[in-house]
Amino acid sequence: MGLWKNLNEVYEFRRAKQNLLNSVAFRIDRPLTKPENVTFLLTHGCNLTCHMCECGSVGVNPEGGGYIVAKRDEMTREEFAHVIDQLDEWGVRNLIFSGGEVLLRKHDLLALVRYAADKGFNTTVVSNSLSWNEDLAKTVADAGLTNFTSSLDGACAETHDKIRGKVGSFDKVVRTLRQFEALKQAYPRLSTNTTTVVQKDNWRELPAVCELLTDCGVGCIMYQAVSGDYPHLLVPLEELDELKGVLARLLEMRAAGAKIWNGPEYFETLPRYYTEKLVNQGRFHLGNCLAGYDNLIISPNGTIDICGYGPHGVSLKDVPLLELWHSQAYREARERIAKCETQCLYLCYQKTDVNQLTKQVSGVVNLRRRGAAQLSHARVVANDRSTRAPSTPPPARPSNHERGQGWPNAVA
Repeated sequence: MGLWKNLNEVYEFRRAKQNLLNSVAFRIDRPLTKPENVTFLLTHGCNLTCHMCECGSVGVNPEGGGYIVAKRDEMTREEFAHVIDQLDEWGVRNLIFSGGEVLLRKHDLLALVRYAADKGFNTTVVSNSLSWNEDLAKTVADAGLTNFTSSLDGACAETHDKIRGKVGSFDKVVRTLRQFEALKQAYPRLSTNTTTVVQKDNWRELPAVCELLTDCGVGCIMYQAVSGDYPHLLVPLEELDELKGVLARLLEMRAAGAKIWNGPEYFETLPRYYTEKLVNQGRFHLGNCLAGYDNLIISPNGTIDICGYGPHGVSLKDVPLLELWHSQAYREARERIAKCETQCLYLCYQKTDVNQLTKQVSGVVNLRRRGAAQLSHARVVANDRSTRAPSTPPPARPSNHERGQGWPNAVA
């Protein structure tokens, strides 16, 4: 529990710094940092028809199964590798492979994970878990994967399979998470994350979902509100008071050591968000949207399209990444995002203001100072022990999360 608490503090510190700089960038209309995470959408194809995802609603296979044929203009493995080279030169270190369903391009995925890992990237694969087995999990771990992320939308098969549109998908998720958990001893850098979309069919099961995922060894459990135009999936108004009680229970579990990513602010906001979506459409805003500064999501065809706002008509097949990041087209996309009226509560970026972030940075700095003092003391003790007992192994080298990261470059 103590280690998890320290890791949370380091993560919050890094995120607070990034968000503060991005909030300043929002006001001056100029990026001040590189994106912390870059996501490759390898394909829009998928083999599920989830209720809250557009991938399963267009081009559904008439034979069943929800498979969407991948578009012919998808970037090749070599073109994605060329973007990885550019990210490496830029200094970005976190790379996410997602879709659609990434295993529809299995051979490209494995090759790109290995290519990125060899260059020192932290690599994440996001998958619905439907097509994994023990051998494939070990193969991707051998390739250098550092994180596997999947989704679990219910504590039982009946709920999850209904939401995901395929019988047997619940068992596949649980089995795959356990397979990756079994590999962690041999691959100590490997971790697992999950996301659960909070909706009318599963909100009562959220604590049980956490218990099941904890038993599967998941290291980061995230809950996300329904976003997009899916009013039929929202928790009804008459059930929101009960939902608040369930979310309060999750916070109790988090305080007791459960590895739940969301904090009090998110869980307190979620019922209000659903209320506003159901009652006052178009009026829910948390602050400035930093999507155009914080994350970079590359579509299968090499374009970058932030929530439909562009930048339009530009592909990484034709324009270098850093040039595009600072281009007039990207600036115009950020201006369109600044005027966005869409209600959403995505986890992929922050909506905050500078005053909040300044307080957040100050609070976490104090936590980091205490942590640094504890680390210094631990090193003194370790050195003393090594002097007295040479056979005692030295402390393990801290991970990137434990070490934290320095301030991002003021100019990307």
